[in-house]
Amino acid sequence: MYTGLAMADMINGLGFTVTGSERLSLYFSLVNVYTLPIMNRHECAVQVGNILLVIGSQWSAMITLSLGFERYLAVQYPIKYRHLKLRMFHGLLIASLVISIISISVAIYIGIVVQRFTQALYICTLSHAYGYEYTTFNYFITMIGHTVGFILNIIAFRIVRKARKKIGLFNGMLSKEYNKVKIILFVSLLSLIMIVLPNLFLYLSRFIKGGLNHRILGWTHCLFVLRSVFNLWVLGFGVTTFKTRFFEVS
Repeated sequence: MYTGLAMADMINGLGFTVTGSERLSLYFSLVNVYTLPIMNRHECAVQVGNILLVIGSQWSAMITLSLGFERYLAVQYPIKYRHLKLRMFHGLLIASLVISIISISVAIYIGIVVQRFTQALYICTLSHAYGYEYTTFNYFITMIGHTVGFILNIIAFRIVRKARKKIGLFNGMLSKEYNKVKIILFVSLLSLIMIVLPNLFLYLSRFIKGGLNHRILGWTHCLFVLRSVFNLWVLGFGVTTFKTRFFEVS
């Protein structure tokens, strides 16, 4: 699951990198052009950067939700969890990826079929690529995934902390669960601050007359990238299984 979260963050970061390079290339090509190009939605919908951004953001949200659900089951129903652990890991990871792939497939279908000839701004943001309705869905599925994951982690943390106080500090299995929940809670807290709040801000900015300053938008998007960096740092230094698996793969 941790490896899946790292991959989702990598896809998200790659999406920002590709989108940035595409827009820089476009800006340089328009330096001596005085008439802005007219784009249609289908041209924006198939841009690699936009596709990666949607997959990265939604898959990350689904994995954060899955981690919260998994930790809650681990501390609330430990016996059932031990029997289902391996199957549940694989099932949740695959399900989260499938949901993200289905979602981006719907987005691309909207862009290249349903709203194919709708005119779009030349910079091809997600709204211009996939339409107002889908990007609203994207905002909310991302916010809900991270928020519910955070709530489940808080519940799991309270349960395991209460049990730890009753049983004592020297129960090895309980201490291990306590440390796991703490790490995942911190990851979901970062997501709440650096993903949910900026997404809510971007959604509400639609209702601001005249829109937002581009610098504010730029710094808001920087929070998404920073969250991915912090996630890799937290997982890399805090989760032994992630470090072991990382070196096995590499």
